[in-house]
Amino acid sequence: MVLWIGILALLLVVAGGLSLALFWKRAASADRRDHLLEVYRAQLDEVERDLKRGLIDETAAEAARTEIARRILRLEEEGGEQAATGGSRQRMFAPLLGIAVAGAALGLYLLLGSPDTPGIPYAEREAERRLAEQEREAQAPIVEARRAIERELEENPEDAGAWARLGQIQIQLGEPGRAMSSLRRATALAPDEAEFHAALGEALLLAGGLQALPEAREALNRALEIDAGNPRAAFFLAMTLVEEGRLEEGYESLIALLRRAPPGASWQTAVRATAQDLAAELGVAFPDELAAPAAPPMAGGLDSMSEEQRAMVGQMVEGLAARLAEEPGDLEGWQRLARSYQVMGEAEGAAGALTQVARLQPGVAQAQLDAAIAHVEAARSRGEALPPEAEPLFERTLALQPDSIDARFFLGEYAFKRGETETARDYWEPLLDQLPADSDIGAFLRRRMEALDG
Repeated sequence: MVLWIGILALLLVVAGGLSLALFWKRAASADRRDHLLEVYRAQLDEVERDLKRGLIDETAAEAARTEIARRILRLEEEGGEQAATGGSRQRMFAPLLGIAVAGAALGLYLLLGSPDTPGIPYAEREAERRLAEQEREAQAPIVEARRAIERELEENPEDAGAWARLGQIQIQLGEPGRAMSSLRRATALAPDEAEFHAALGEALLLAGGLQALPEAREALNRALEIDAGNPRAAFFLAMTLVEEGRLEEGYESLIALLRRAPPGASWQTAVRATAQDLAAELGVAFPDELAAPAAPPMAGGLDSMSEEQRAMVGQMVEGLAARLAEEPGDLEGWQRLARSYQVMGEAEGAAGALTQVARLQPGVAQAQLDAAIAHVEAARSRGEALPPEAEPLFERTLALQPDSIDARFFLGEYAFKRGETETARDYWEPLLDQLPADSDIGAFLRRRMEALDG
């Protein structure tokens, strides 16, 4: 209804504006005619004065009078026609023209626009704004690292390692096209570095897809010529097969890569997950011996280690943390640091590391949830509850995964603590349908809902 009222108002404004413009033009024309009549009358008076002073004879004076009279008559005839016909036409034409122009605009909008699209509620717009702001915050350390490398390259543009690091960061920022340029420069400066060629192959696949397959395969094969055991090149070479639709060949290549992986290799998890997805798509059984091994229980964590072992672990963790401070875009490094802190029982450190993991993976719901839960556990270790750092992480989790039970539960808790009963109800009511009727958390939520009603 508001839209159509606005359209009607627009029609009136346009019609009125054109009417005023045409009326102003008519008024200006009338002013010009009056001015010319004054001029012609003055010319008649001048002719009479010249005749009296003897400057012209009667014949010349009569000719001048005739010409001036003819001009006055023509001007008055034009003015009369405009007054009789033009004015009425303008009065009718102006609003019709305004309505026609506005109507044409309305027709185009109805044809090309979306007048029935509902507006976005303020709460949703605010949520989108907060998500965008969180994404900017997540990328801030990586962007700063990129700027630092760019400053290095301004001073030393022949540093192949800096070009390679810049390309890696550009890949993380979703700029594979720029990464291609940086990594081409790195491989040109250091043609015998296998890792640079492997990274270039990755960037080409991400940026060019099928069109870039020949160049990507060339870069990856070159990496394997230099280092036959380079896992990154082997993985993305398998991905070129998948990209071409040769799923079976790609799957076999990934299985071969997993079979020759050294124990505890950091890249195994990603390769295994990709291979398992392909196995499901192909309808084949994934080899049991390549499945992720169950993590052995750590009885007592550091308590089961000797003093020397604890000191060694502490030094390793400190060294890793120091390196990550200089390389904030190393996702696997932050994940290892988080696991190390968890083994050591340092909840605060684990929460900080997992928060950085979440920043580097703004579109991964599990990363946001892990960081949020880590903050909750760290707060509990301090004797506190519902830390403020966790709430935006839970919000982001819910935005990415609307059926997240943990996110809905904790966000409802935050709202409940603030006395926002309706908001808490909106978070919790969908959970009652998701949870088993006899579950402890379901019983707890029902008591919470009763408290809201009370």
